[in-house]
Amino acid sequence: MLIFLYGEDSYRRRQRQKDIISQYRLKHGNLDIERFDSDNSNWLESFSDFAKNRFLFGSIKLAILDEPEIKKLNAEKLKFFKKILKSNLKEESLVVLLSLSSKPKEFVFLVKKPTIVEKFDQFSKEKEKNKIFSFIKKEAALREFEISEKNIFSLIENFGADTWALVTELDKINFSQEFPVYHQFKKLEYFKLTDSLKKSRDKKERLIALELLLSGLKEEPARIFNNLAYGNFFYLSCGDWYKKLADYDVFIKTGKMDYKEALLDFIIS
Repeated sequence: MLIFLYGEDSYRRRQRQKDIISQYRLKHGNLDIERFDSDNSNWLESFSDFAKNRFLFGSIKLAILDEPEIKKLNAEKLKFFKKILKSNLKEESLVVLLSLSSKPKEFVFLVKKPTIVEKFDQFSKEKEKNKIFSFIKKEAALREFEISEKNIFSLIENFGADTWALVTELDKINFSQEFPVYHQFKKLEYFKLTDSLKKSRDKKERLIALELLLSGLKEEPARIFNNLAYGNFFYLSCGDWYKKLADYDVFIKTGKMDYKEALLDFIIS
């Protein structure tokens, strides 16, 4: 099976990708998921090996190709990549989730059945204000707060159709106005924030602490994750905490999750 997500609106495309992965995990668990990143010079060969290896007893695998740099492939490798995708169009034991900013001209079959296709064009500020309005309202609801029409139109006026800018502003509103706990972190302190990740029984406080570590202090996700192993007081028992940490460490080292995904999943689960 091939699922193809494409379009310039990378935020909505990325959220849809996360939704598909979450649905897969709910149904099939965290095993048999692999990401193939263009940062790895051998991503195409690794993807080919993953696609060829099948499991017995009807197991289903998920291959995630997030913005692979197809344009850097030479003619031979491009043909090889196309062949792999085509050979798995109707394969039920492998789900290939491909996400790109645009539709490659050489891959016409990507937008035809049986491929599952979803397109994410950038909103037009002038022609699609209603869609942007609905988008903002929906994103605010996902963050569990209401936003007035006046403020929605103000956001559209200031940020237009830039979905990343809009959700960043919504996060700021959410953290600063809706959750009083945000104010205790106004002076950002690394150890205070990581302590909240480990000790707080309030899921929202943990989410805020993680966001501030990543966006406020610009900390490396790997450093934050490794810091979770230190301490004596956690919001779980020590045994459960270290077992959970070990499980996520395996997911990271086997490529089933990156550090950011593991951190988010860890603190909200």
